[in-house]
Amino acid sequence: MNKILNFLGLCKKAGKLSIGFDAVVKSMEEKRSSLVLVTKDFGANSLKKTLRKAKLFAVEVLEINETMDDIHTTLGKRCGIISINDIEFSSGIKKLTCDNLRGNIIL
Repeated sequence: MNKILNFLGLCKKAGKLSIGFDAVVKSMEEKRSSLVLVTKDFGANSLKKTLRKAKLFAVEVLEINETMDDIHTTLGKRCGIISINDIEFSSGIKKLTCDNLRGNIIL
């Protein structure tokens, strides 16, 4: 398992994740979300909706080089979108993705 997935597991244990499209949108609307992660196999239409919401609520979106199955193995739920609801965890994820060149900033 790579460092990004390990870090996501730590975020989940700390209760700082929203997992799944509806939960992520709700966390953005409640101004809890500081970073949204999408997997490389996340649907195009869902990505458009996510980017629209993220722009509206000024939340950064980052595409990670993981699949929905990788997320399922790590977090126990198959999904393609995750919200990090803590600034410190968000900066840690950004650092990991930039250091390893495993992510693309979308918005």
